[in-house]
Amino acid sequence: MDYRDREIYESARRKSVSESHEQLKVKYNKLDLKNARKEGFRKGAEAGLKRGFIAGAMIAILACSGISMAKNAFVNNFMRDTSNPSVEAGYHAVIEETHRTNDNQGYWYDYSDIASSFDADTMDFDAFVYGNYKKVGWNQESRLSCMDELFYQFKLCGVTDCSTFLSYCESKGVCKEVDGKLQVDTKAYEEAIREYLVSLNEARGLEESIDNFKHGM
Repeated sequence: MDYRDREIYESARRKSVSESHEQLKVKYNKLDLKNARKEGFRKGAEAGLKRGFIAGAMIAILACSGISMAKNAFVNNFMRDTSNPSVEAGYHAVIEETHRTNDNQGYWYDYSDIASSFDADTMDFDAFVYGNYKKVGWNQESRLSCMDELFYQFKLCGVTDCSTFLSYCESKGVCKEVDGKLQVDTKAYEEAIREYLVSLNEARGLEESIDNFKHGM
């Protein structure tokens, strides 16, 4: 095992959300896949994705990930409240970078690849983070822990100065003090980000209306 392979293996093992220490087997060129995904998102953004197309694409993504559309009310709520391409990109990035351990007893997230899949030229960071937030973890405690791991990678990538999700939420004013310790107020965060997304969608709609009028459409 050369230095780079060992570095990949150790990174994967540290980021594991299970107790497995088995070696990660790289089966495809992630860099090529990531670049293709970014290019696809870029072209979609430039083309001005429509709400109906986005919803249809997201349903296909969720269906392919094995989620039951009929039994999971979360899907409907997710689609209704967060129809934003950057949210969907963040959510999908977690799906793509969730890996089973070799014994199939657990799974782990490749936080580094999730973070590096963010494209500042075509995506909104806060919306992308919310997409990540909605997919990681298996309960609220694990979700916050996973988001801290992810923000460490975001900082390494130079995307943000916040090294933890807690510090990010503190900068947004959505934390609370419990027994003298600062914690993320998840309810306040979710309310604030949903309001933000509504504002983004409204702004996008206004921009499209202005552009259409200027060009006689």
